[in-house]
Amino acid sequence: MSKGKLRAIKERIESTESTMQITRAMEMVARAKIKKVEKSLAFVREYEAALRKNLSIVSASTDETELFSGEGDVLIVVTADMGLCGAFNSEVLRLADDTLKKEKDGIKAIVT
Repeated sequence: MSKGKLRAIKERIESTESTMQITRAMEMVARAKIKKVEKSLAFVREYEAALRKNLSIVSASTDETELFSGEGDVLIVVTADMGLCGAFNSEVLRLADDTLKKEKDGIKAIVT
């Protein structure tokens, strides 16, 4: 085998190894991002479970027949009561207001 062919094969092997290193690095970054998302998802699921529990308690303690007549949607607005979340609360209320404007006749009750 000539030196030129040998050098070309060696360069190709090095190029492949370099590509493998880049691929491994990208996999590591992807794994880290997935772990972060999974952690966030676990928190969201825990929050959802607590919210469902509280809503079922409220629903069980309320006689809907006295409050609502007919069919329609209920908009439940939940804001935070911890400090330094004014922007979050404002955004939630803005979204609720936008929803009410968009669904004028569809929402029969608002629970805050």
